[in-house]
Amino acid sequence: MRPSLTIPLLFAARSVSWGFTSGDSLARQHVLSDEALVADHALPDVIPGGSPFSYCNQSRQTDLYNISMINFNPQPLYLDRGFGVSIYGTYLKDVGLKATFEMTGDCGSHCKEYGYNHTAGETESWGFCPFHNDTQQLDKKGGCPPVEDFALTSLAGWVMPRYCVPACYNFTFDAKTADGERIYCLTAEVCLRWEDEKMNKWYVDHGSPGANCTWPR
Repeated sequence: MRPSLTIPLLFAARSVSWGFTSGDSLARQHVLSDEALVADHALPDVIPGGSPFSYCNQSRQTDLYNISMINFNPQPLYLDRGFGVSIYGTYLKDVGLKATFEMTGDCGSHCKEYGYNHTAGETESWGFCPFHNDTQQLDKKGGCPPVEDFALTSLAGWVMPRYCVPACYNFTFDAKTADGERIYCLTAEVCLRWEDEKMNKWYVDHGSPGANCTWPR
């Protein structure tokens, strides 16, 4: 019997235990933000930093957080392993209270390959600040909500292996103000497998879709 693609792995939202760290120097990265910002805030096809993240289709030049770089480590990321994300950029105005943070997990561009006729996955919403509470800003002690200025947010997490079948998964992170104005939207379609190839082989031998995927996708 072929293993089915269970979309609770899905959840880097639920399947990842999130924490926050601040290991990067904010002052050191301020120059980076100044150089990366352009007059029209054009969205690049590739976000600098070499991460698997890209802008969503609904992202616009008017989004409040002008992201200049994203670092993601380690790469590749495996099931049952920790990871860290550092996001650098400039808030074009104050975010304000009661902003929201929505996460969606689905099969992305691999739905047909995996036997699904739609891309609907699982979506959950939280407050913005629990995920951005350690944001650092030069003229502010930090915390949330962020104000207009350069900012660095560092997050750390762990990919929980329960229910996870080796395959490609798509994750979307959409943040909005209380008034519905988009702060940023990022998406990442990534291959998540076991670091021990013997564990992946069981899924390959049983016909699991996507078990031979490679990082990032």
